[in-house]
Amino acid sequence: MLPYLQKQRRVVPRWIGTDCCQRKAHTGASETCKDLTHDHLRYRFELLAPLEFMDSGGYHHYINAGFRYNGMSAGSVAPRWIDDPRAEAAVCLHDKNYRDPPPGMKRADADRVLREGMLASGVDYVRTCLIVYPCVRAFGWWAWRGHRHKANSGK
Repeated sequence: MLPYLQKQRRVVPRWIGTDCCQRKAHTGASETCKDLTHDHLRYRFELLAPLEFMDSGGYHHYINAGFRYNGMSAGSVAPRWIDDPRAEAAVCLHDKNYRDPPPGMKRADADRVLREGMLASGVDYVRTCLIVYPCVRAFGWWAWRGHRHKANSGK
């Protein structure tokens, strides 16, 4: 895979296939959820079908089925503001980019891909660009730093 910064062409951001996020919720209570840590919200959703997205830089994002995410890169308040099923795929992609970014991707790029994904899914401009995106830019550094620390320590 090419480093993220080498993509230069401008394309219209779009979902490849579908932007429908097929997921199942994990509560930590059943036997199938025992591999979760004591924090039952750590990875509370599992992707049941793969997702593909092409961002405005022409970079192809792909997430395999089975990816677990929580959708809370901006803290526990942000999901209340999103509360739109059309945003689920973009939120999953954002969690993937925070946890395991492509080579050369910066936090601002991951946040931009979230904004582009939400708009491509049909989430309204006001909710995306005036509420969610500024919240992620203001508070997402905490999750980004935590994931970089875990990646550098080998955990």
